[in-house]
Amino acid sequence: MRAHVKMQHPQEHVYFQLEKTLRQCPKCDLKFNDLELMDSHLATEHPLPSPPQQGQGPADEDPCNITRALDGDVNRYKYPARFHETDIHAYFDRMRPQLQRRIEEQLAIHHAIRWYFVIQIRFVRPPGEFTYPSPGFYGGCHTTLISGNTDADFNSSITRILDEMDEFNERGSGWTIVRIEGVELNILRYQPLGASKYLPLPNALQGKRSLINVVNRDHRCFLWAYLALKHHGDVLDAEQPLSYHEWTHELKMEGLEYPSPST
Repeated sequence: MRAHVKMQHPQEHVYFQLEKTLRQCPKCDLKFNDLELMDSHLATEHPLPSPPQQGQGPADEDPCNITRALDGDVNRYKYPARFHETDIHAYFDRMRPQLQRRIEEQLAIHHAIRWYFVIQIRFVRPPGEFTYPSPGFYGGCHTTLISGNTDADFNSSITRILDEMDEFNERGSGWTIVRIEGVELNILRYQPLGASKYLPLPNALQGKRSLINVVNRDHRCFLWAYLALKHHGDVLDAEQPLSYHEWTHELKMEGLEYPSPST
């Protein structure tokens, strides 16, 4: 069928192939088969304003598309471009308060979170070759447990993004930034693994004589597991915490919180 159309109806075939490559302007209904033309159209017909001068920023925040999943445990904040910006440092100086406020909000809800952001950038190089779609640069994933402790991680994300951009340019020289197209912040609830209290073994493991599962009702699972490892051969009932009380002094647990973290 495709060969028939190509051979017998060449004009329709060309039109069909052209339609497949057309890209619609994100601001109107016009379509373009050349990214340089579309960018020129955006610049002249739908220009973004210049970013505000430092200290003269708008009182309102950038528009943000928020997506939540898993009952709010996963949160995505997408900030599309509001201004025509090309300076990465200036862009993050402007966006930092907004992104950090989102991080602090989720930290107050979940008490422990992991987060990362990805910035999308449009590049061009002569003779009008554009990156399409615009590549995203990843700032690395960070774990935050304490409020107000994100500055260092934020700075390291920016450094990593700049390093990735350098690698991108090394792979294909001559690229220059046309504009920053936006940033996406992803925040996930973090539940660090830790030793806690007794959980029954699965049915498939209950009959194994090679396992000891101490039946503790407190959160000192790490302590009982360690003592069972060392002294299970010295007691009558290896799964009862009372069997190991005489050896609890072997571990210096003073000042440690329970449940004990795994890292």
